[in-house]
Amino acid sequence: MKIFKKTVYIFWLLTIFGLLIFAICYPDFFEVDNLKALFYSYQGQVLFLYITVSILRGFFLIPSTPFVLLGVILFTNSPWMVFAISMIGIIVCTTALYYFSDILGFSEKLKKSFLKKWSYGQHG
Repeated sequence: MKIFKKTVYIFWLLTIFGLLIFAICYPDFFEVDNLKALFYSYQGQVLFLYITVSILRGFFLIPSTPFVLLGVILFTNSPWMVFAISMIGIIVCTTALYYFSDILGFSEKLKKSFLKKWSYGQHG
């Protein structure tokens, strides 16, 4: 299980650092107009791609605002659909992160840290 945890940690960190370096080297890529052009290049799968990106962006700590703006531009007649997709993406991602953090052992580390601080505050 430790190998699995280390593999997931390394993959997640490498992906975040890779996206960070990409964002530094190509800052214009994440602008709404460029994302719009990217999504329009996949005309048949725009809705599926938008839902997928809305869910996955939270794993890599990318803010949702550019994607909400992109959704409003892409689906001008359906702002409530964009809102629903954004909320579903947030709920799915946060739920998955919650359970993944437990699987990867973050909950035990937080419990130990919290209990140490709590007991120190009670007796100190």
